[in-house]
Amino acid sequence: MKRFVFSFERLRHIRRLEMEQRAASVERARNAVSALDLRAAEMAREVSGARQYTTTHGAGFTDLGNFEDWTSRARARVAEERRQAVTALERERAGYVAARQRSEILEKLHDRAFDQWKRDYGKEQDDLASELFLAKWRPPPDERD
Repeated sequence: MKRFVFSFERLRHIRRLEMEQRAASVERARNAVSALDLRAAEMAREVSGARQYTTTHGAGFTDLGNFEDWTSRARARVAEERRQAVTALERERAGYVAARQRSEILEKLHDRAFDQWKRDYGKEQDDLASELFLAKWRPPPDERD
């Protein structure tokens, strides 16, 4: 019997690569959101530190107000960037899920075809074994007469 050949092997490989690329895209998008979260937390720490410094040293209240205005605008920009990054992350996740489903469909088709090939191969081996047995079989000597 011929060896197992899956007719969609090339497509299966392409789908697997696509799924891996989508997974990497999701990871990059997740890292972008995390970086923006870190930036927002850092800005909040800077504002808190500036307030604490101003209240303990008693100077620079106008500078503190200007700094707080600047940081509030910067935090708004970071929040907008984060919203966009989360939207991109959700889009990448949806693309990954679709790619994974396409890949799984081909994997199931491959498994089904391989199982069928194994059944056919086993049946052929059984047929060959029974033919070989019958070809070598000789009736017992007392029954030949």
